[in-house]
Amino acid sequence: MISITGHYNEFTVFLAVIVGILASYTALDIMSKMMKKHRNNYLWLTLSAASMGLGVGAMHYIAMLAYYVPVSFHFDVVLSVLALIIAISGSLVAFWTFWKWRTSVWSGLILGSSILGTHYIAMAAIETEARHSLCPAICFAFYHHRPGRCILCDALVFSFEKRES
Repeated sequence: MISITGHYNEFTVFLAVIVGILASYTALDIMSKMMKKHRNNYLWLTLSAASMGLGVGAMHYIAMLAYYVPVSFHFDVVLSVLALIIAISGSLVAFWTFWKWRTSVWSGLILGSSILGTHYIAMAAIETEARHSLCPAICFAFYHHRPGRCILCDALVFSFEKRES
């Protein structure tokens, strides 16, 4: 078995981070404005979730394309679309949960879980002749901190909103 290593294009990784930050800011800004004005408008909730879900997907695929490995690969269209659907629907459920019950713990866990699902489905969408494998311990340690970050982000953003009003 031959081991193939790759490297990241730093600019493309930076671009993925910027896309993720802008999408998250947009989604959370829409949510906070909707909640401040006490709008019971599902259109704004859906737009917020679409912004977050598409941002998660875009960030993920841009970051995956930033990784250069000397093997040709492409993405399965059905699984890629499924990953985006998981990101958008998970964001919708997370934002709806926060909107109805004002609990950042559950909404953060839901959002983090949808990010995990998006990641694993998108990784399964890679089709290549090479076999890729991951160390389960490293995957567990690296990916299971995301729900915690989502909880912290929700709590910080909406606690600042409460202080301003």
